[in-house]
Amino acid sequence: DRTAHIEHRAALAASKLVEALNEKHLGAVLREHSEDAEDVARLGVRFRRLLCLTLQIVSFAIGILLDSRGHLVAATVAFCVCIACSSELFRKACLAMLRGRANVELLMAITMIGSACRAEFGEAAMVGTLVASLDEVTATAQAIVHRRLKQCVTVAPTRVLLPNGTTIAADELKVGMVFMVRSGDATAADGVVVGGSGAMDESRLTGEA
Repeated sequence: DRTAHIEHRAALAASKLVEALNEKHLGAVLREHSEDAEDVARLGVRFRRLLCLTLQIVSFAIGILLDSRGHLVAATVAFCVCIACSSELFRKACLAMLRGRANVELLMAITMIGSACRAEFGEAAMVGTLVASLDEVTATAQAIVHRRLKQCVTVAPTRVLLPNGTTIAADELKVGMVFMVRSGDATAADGVVVGGSGAMDESRLTGEA
């Protein structure tokens, strides 16, 4: 299944978009979407992932310390806790097996299981910690790219502010009318600046960086 997030004007009902897509036999389904709810859910997932990674790194470090001091049993317990924190890696490996497609997670899971079978729990824990750390770096980079791309998308405002303080729909603008644009706003229509001063980012129009 594929999910597409469509941003539309309030005057256009979302159900109309679904009907248009279904006319092309795309099997679209309308779902309620809240950007705030999505951000909260994403934040919760990221918090749980960071918490698990922190526990994994700490348990691995404790295992190394205990092993260096000769406490083999306690070190093995710490390494097992670290391995257990790699549940996401094993989940992705299982999905790869079910789909019949090998991936990095499957190879790393096989490596960890092989090391554990040879009683090399420290080696298995190290592999799991490295993979989890690299996954977190990748997720952080993707989040940064997603945030920057989101900032690049500018949606034309549906309402504009007139000098007398009233607001009207952008579709009601006519030639000769004057409207106000504040700092950070997108312009609702082409026009000439008749008052005030400022700078406007025209890179999306000119293609310049």
